[in-house]
Amino acid sequence: MKTILLVFLTLAALSSFSQKTSISDDSQLECGFIATQQQLDDLEKNKEYQKTKAEFIANYGQKALTQIDWVPIKVHITRTTAGTGGLTVLELTDALSIMNSYYLNANMQFYLCDGINYIDDDTYYYFDNSEENALHSAHGVANLINIYFCNSVSSGG
Repeated sequence: MKTILLVFLTLAALSSFSQKTSISDDSQLECGFIATQQQLDDLEKNKEYQKTKAEFIANYGQKALTQIDWVPIKVHITRTTAGTGGLTVLELTDALSIMNSYYLNANMQFYLCDGINYIDDDTYYYFDNSEENALHSAHGVANLINIYFCNSVSSGG
């Protein structure tokens, strides 16, 4: 089983991050995934989704479905300099799904903004916290929560 390490490197930026988008009308999110009608139909047929949706409505009411705060995130996946290793798209999707299930009761959902940034660099694949500023300076995106997936994380070597 592969261990997934999440490194949040923008805690200072979080204090200034206040832009959440509430979907209560026909507006669209600035960036992220927009499902096709077929994907929405398939989701409605999913038993796990139906169970979660029913529990959510039972706890918060039907109106709560339109009062979700959608929070944009930027995902950075580190790989070796040769471009190998790193988190797969399926593993990322699973991780985001788990994260969103934790935050659903807080009426928050995170969505991927502007695709995945792949960082092919052994230095960051085997990440040491002393490299945090350099990594974020080179790859961080302003006004988003930046999440970095690394193969390993150490402190001071």
